[in-house]
Amino acid sequence: MLSRAGVVVRGVRSPVVQAGPPDATEAVVFVHGNPGPSDDWSDLLGRVGSFARAIAADFPGYGRADKPPDFNYTIAGYADHLAGLLDQLGVQRAH
Repeated sequence: MLSRAGVVVRGVRSPVVQAGPPDATEAVVFVHGNPGPSDDWSDLLGRVGSFARAIAADFPGYGRADKPPDFNYTIAGYADHLAGLLDQLGVQRAH
C-alpha cells in the first residue's frame, strides 16, 4: 500500500510517496528523471514495498513539489535537498 506525505527541506516542500515499513532506517530510494514526477515509480514502489521500505519524492521544480525561483537547480542543489529529505524521513542507508 502506498502512502503519501509532504516533507519540507529548508522551506521547500516535496511530496513523498512511500511503501513498506515506514520506520525502517534503510530504504530503496527512487529518483525521477528530467522531466518527471515521483508518480513514474508507483508500480515499482508497490512491488519493493512488499519486502522493504521504498521512497520516491517530487524534487523541486517537478510534479507537485514547490518551484521556488531561488532554489539551486543543480545536481548539488538536488543532492542537498535529497539528503535533507532522507534525514527528515529517518533514512540512514539508501539504495
